[in-house]
Amino acid sequence: MHPGPRCSLLLLALGLGAAGCTDALIIDRGTRDGAAADGALGDAGVTVPDGACRPGDAGIVGTPGCDPRRPPPRPDCRPGDAGVNVDLLFALRDVTFKNADWSTDGYDLDGLCTVDGSAPAECAGPGMREHVPDGEDGIDNAFARQIVPTLTSAQPSFETDMQARQMEGRFTIILRVEGWNGLNDDPLVEVTIAQGICAAREGEPPCSDDMPGVPAWDGQDLFYAAESSYLDGDETMPLARDPAAYVANRTLVVRLPAGVQLQLAGAGRILGVGLTDATLTGVLAPGAETLRDVLLVGRWARTAVLAAVDEGLLCGSDPAGHPEDVLARMVLESALDQALDVMRESRGTMPPVVCESVSLGIGFTGRAGRWGGLVVGPAVPDPCTL
Repeated sequence: MHPGPRCSLLLLALGLGAAGCTDALIIDRGTRDGAAADGALGDAGVTVPDGACRPGDAGIVGTPGCDPRRPPPRPDCRPGDAGVNVDLLFALRDVTFKNADWSTDGYDLDGLCTVDGSAPAECAGPGMREHVPDGEDGIDNAFARQIVPTLTSAQPSFETDMQARQMEGRFTIILRVEGWNGLNDDPLVEVTIAQGICAAREGEPPCSDDMPGVPAWDGQDLFYAAESSYLDGDETMPLARDPAAYVANRTLVVRLPAGVQLQLAGAGRILGVGLTDATLTGVLAPGAETLRDVLLVGRWARTAVLAAVDEGLLCGSDPAGHPEDVLARMVLESALDQALDVMRESRGTMPPVVCESVSLGIGFTGRAGRWGGLVVGPAVPDPCTL
């Protein structure tokens, strides 16, 4: 799945040789050692010279004097792969909506640095209000800055509840990485994204939504995904797949197709997050047992946010039975209108239009595991019946 000449041949053709390349260890997947050296998958491999590959140009043209924070660009060649193709699986847990560090931990989505609430901006705030200021280096995360405090007020434990469920192996996000060359740079890997439902320890029976297991988080757990993440429940037909993901200086960079919804659940409530212009990044730790500093960023349309809240998070239509939810729904919609800061997709320079989406950054930690298979996922609970 990696066409084209190996980097070593390219370097020889250019007269560069392989000197100055970063060493990396490649091993058979049957040997795993979390104490392996940086850049290594384990301890029983051979040293392979990395190529003197240079990252490509990100092509970002934005605000003068602004250095937009973006994922690392794709390396422009595939370092000598020694015939190695490593497949990995990570279950993403420890979800955080980045409220505390929204201004320093994220990415710039629009290529602009809006530092004082005024131009330059991709779009205009509703009702002629000032644009939501960016964080450092143009970081866009208005959801964490302005919406998360409202959600926390309405549901004080909504984030910790989600984290607790994920620690049980429930409602994780599953990443299946295929064809990695095991080195610090690989310009082409394939990544499938699926909704995790449950997990079972090695040697235990398969789990299900009705009979979930409890993972050991030792790298040997079996993680099961929702059938709905695949067309007609066919494992060969994932709905969310990036065939052109890459690894740059051990950072995995994945683009998510528009329309894919990822579910986060806690205390009987579910929040379905559906983004456009979405990117996921994470750092492959030594031994590849952990995917560190995972960040999912994107644009979340106003209508999609409200639909997700109404469907599984807050009951905003039952004043008698859920007066607190009804009030919280009204406050959240008002806060959302003050937070809209981007379009659904970047269109470059254009006449002033009203913003229709909110920028979002969500953090995770990925832990290694193994593929279990597909199971039927739960129906989204009606918050008005809770």
